[in-house]
Amino acid sequence: MSESTTVEDPLRGWDPRCRAALERLQRRFQQAGGDRVSLADDLVAGRRLEAAAEDRESSGE
Repeated sequence: MSESTTVEDPLRGWDPRCRAALERLQRRFQQAGGDRVSLADDLVAGRRLEAAAEDRESSGE
């Protein structure tokens, strides 16, 4: 991405309290070693593992 390209703020329009809470959570995740993966990617990966386990349970495996 070039420096002249502006990135839209993905949290624009959020309730200020919710935005502040999410920003704190993102900072804590990064401080805990999350600089190697994004918080969103980590949450999605975790949910996919849970969904796969649920699928195995429902299929009787």
